[in-house]
Amino acid sequence: MLDRLRAALGTKTSHNGYDDPVDRVAAAIGAGPDTADLLRSGTWIDGVLAEDTLSRTDRWAEVSDGWPGLAQALRERSNQDLRAGALWLLHTLEHHAQPRTSKVFLWNTSAHDALVALARRKLGWQRAEVTLLWSRFAELANDPRWEMSLSQILRVPLSAAEELSQDERESLRPCIQATLDRIHRNDRLLYDAAERSRFTRRLTDLLDLPDDEVTLPETVLGPGDDFGVAVRGDLLNEFEPTVVVPLLRHLAGYTGAVTPGKKWRSQLAVLLAAEPARGEVARVLLERVCSHKGSVVDVRYGGSTYQEHVFVSADTAQLLRAAVWALRDAETGDVARLARLLGQAAIHCAAWAGGEGGSTRCAVVASSSVAALGELDGDHAVSQLARVQSRVRNKTLLKAVEKSLTRVAARAGLTPGQLLERSVPSFGLELGGRTERVVGENTAVLTAGSNGIKLSWRNPAGREVASVPKAVREQQPELLAQLRATVKEAGKVLATERARLEDLLATGRSWSAADWATYYLDHPITGVHACRLLWQAQASVGADDVSGDSWCTGLPIRTDAAWCLRTLSGDLVEVRDGARVRLWHPIDAAPTEVAGWREQLTEAELRQPFKQAFREVYLLTPAEEATDTYSNRFAAHVLRYPQAGALMRARGWSANHLGYWDGGQDGEAVKQIGENGWRARFFYDLIDSGVADDYGTPSLCASDQVRFERYDDSGAHPAWDGVALEQVPPLVFTEAMRDVDLFVGVTSIAADPTWEDRGEDRYRDYWFETSFGGLAESAQIRREALTRLMPRTRIADRVRVTERYLEVDGTFHTYKIHLGSGNILMSPNDAYLCIVAGRDKDAGKLFLPFEEDGGMLSLIVSKAFLLADDATITDRSITQQLRRR
Repeated sequence: MLDRLRAALGTKTSHNGYDDPVDRVAAAIGAGPDTADLLRSGTWIDGVLAEDTLSRTDRWAEVSDGWPGLAQALRERSNQDLRAGALWLLHTLEHHAQPRTSKVFLWNTSAHDALVALARRKLGWQRAEVTLLWSRFAELANDPRWEMSLSQILRVPLSAAEELSQDERESLRPCIQATLDRIHRNDRLLYDAAERSRFTRRLTDLLDLPDDEVTLPETVLGPGDDFGVAVRGDLLNEFEPTVVVPLLRHLAGYTGAVTPGKKWRSQLAVLLAAEPARGEVARVLLERVCSHKGSVVDVRYGGSTYQEHVFVSADTAQLLRAAVWALRDAETGDVARLARLLGQAAIHCAAWAGGEGGSTRCAVVASSSVAALGELDGDHAVSQLARVQSRVRNKTLLKAVEKSLTRVAARAGLTPGQLLERSVPSFGLELGGRTERVVGENTAVLTAGSNGIKLSWRNPAGREVASVPKAVREQQPELLAQLRATVKEAGKVLATERARLEDLLATGRSWSAADWATYYLDHPITGVHACRLLWQAQASVGADDVSGDSWCTGLPIRTDAAWCLRTLSGDLVEVRDGARVRLWHPIDAAPTEVAGWREQLTEAELRQPFKQAFREVYLLTPAEEATDTYSNRFAAHVLRYPQAGALMRARGWSANHLGYWDGGQDGEAVKQIGENGWRARFFYDLIDSGVADDYGTPSLCASDQVRFERYDDSGAHPAWDGVALEQVPPLVFTEAMRDVDLFVGVTSIAADPTWEDRGEDRYRDYWFETSFGGLAESAQIRREALTRLMPRTRIADRVRVTERYLEVDGTFHTYKIHLGSGNILMSPNDAYLCIVAGRDKDAGKLFLPFEEDGGMLSLIVSKAFLLADDATITDRSITQQLRRR
């Protein structure tokens, strides 16, 4: 028998010196004649596996139990034959697996499919057979080559053990406990959190642990991460065991995905009804995770050890996901408090350690927090969803936010856009963004302004004071904390509203006059921004002979009668009830009108919340008409990748990460523009400069094409289709290209004044050409602003704006400050002058109409003031260059 098997299988020496698999199987046969016969009859599966000629996808598409040969065998073979085949397969895995380097990969093989199919069936396992299965599993578990395949190998022993009685599997307890401990120690054994929870629950059930109300299993918030261990101790100290233990045991048994099933949730309802304090347990869990940053741990995987930043273990993450729903179902009173914590959890867990990029700290908690917000009604939930939408850049989570907003909007009978504008909280502020609150003998004053929410005080004498009165600090600390929390939260909403209003520029959306006044101008938060923007009103210009297609543009002004628009000529035009109102965009206006508004805003020193009057306009060029489907306008620039990636995400683009891994050389950022199914794609590539941060992030990337797509939902399979540039709406095109111009202008190495002094560098020619080359649209807007601003300064007689430069006459040299990069050339031979970023005190007093380009406008102005008085410069790093030239 052994000779026949050796001839059929071949001889191969394993890592421990045994002939594999024949000698190992022969040793197993010695366990007894019944087992020997069973193993001998199991060799049938070798012939079935040898017939595996289909791909894994084709096999599983053919039949749910595996590929056709296996499916037929499962139908025709007896349970005894199937048990024999499973035993034989487990003992001869090394013959069927695919070895690569020092590890053994089992997935994507026919052996994997056979194990899965056999584990699904009840085969009438006997105690001796199950003991042999677990003995073999323990042997494979101790071999580091098989560590990456243990989750597949475990399926058959686990299913077999579940067929035995508790007494029959008592001898297996040490091996089952060791397997459970191994799963808790190593997240990589089971990547999928839900599958991990199911395996953990099945192993725990096999151990038949006591289900009392005061004993918390060590596996719950135990090994795996520092957070779990710390919060476990705090909860057991803060709450009675009968309160916390049953809830944590239930949370640890969560096997759902984003949302829980009815059965689990009904069991949760029973627990919460029996002890309301359990809702506070869930609150503590989420509050603690919102302040947790994670830690660097040693991870063993595939026989090797490396360091990795870990937020929480997979088991703890799944428990926290369940805690989200426990808090959601427990909180029935203070919806604002609940929504605030869910929003905080979503944002914190959606961000990675260094910021709010596409990677996440804990996607399972973030996604469930977003889903729980989608179950709530009211302004507070929508406000938090809007905050998450503006802060998160992970594509999957953004889709989840959109889904939640759509659900809430549908329940309210509104569109998501209407829901957002109707749900902005006022925080108790009155019309005009101001409110007062008496605190003892003092008065707290909250004021919403362009720079945020300000908390000031008025003492009993009616005089405003800068600091918090002593009586308030000492006698009413809780009220003071509430006021400060309101200021902080309102400031976040104010920032979210600024971003939302800017996004509306690209939609072309319009409002009725009543909605415009109610949800924008009269709102104490949104109105802070809306009243400083240019709006257009249709069919409302006040003249009977004006058609409904006419639009009147102006700044909103409140009169006793109604809201009016102050036009460029200074006329006040009432916005009547029947009018439609929209945001003004310079792409739809004549150049003279745009210039007029820029001049008027500069004269009035009115800084808008974002560039509107001074907004860049990008029109299709002949080169783009020639390339047809893509634009190379901003291609071939060398960007500082960490800053570029952060700026992309800050501007609402979902961008993948570049890195030194397979597929990490190509980058793509995507943003949906407007509400009519358009999106832009910006491509960029890794530059291997040999410099990376501690996480392996490359330092440089190269910009590439910009393409546009439209969503086509007319067919059976909706999809995004690429379109020619001439088919893209001008508003969509200009808004997308504006963002890409910003990425290049702010993060290009040409904007780094120290690059030229770094010695030999392969990008030196690019740096010099771009630093002093032609101006992009953003730099042209900067030139126009400087043309208006510089004549109003004390150095007006020493500066002039030319095609590319702001030229400054100093005592020693004439200086040319490039309007794109801010870099400087000086006479007589255009020698380069390196001045790092700084701010001149006189420049700081000058009104600047915008500052959204990385601070380049203020930097250029500051350098101009400095160089106009170059005789007074004392900084040696500058004076040495002046004398040397």
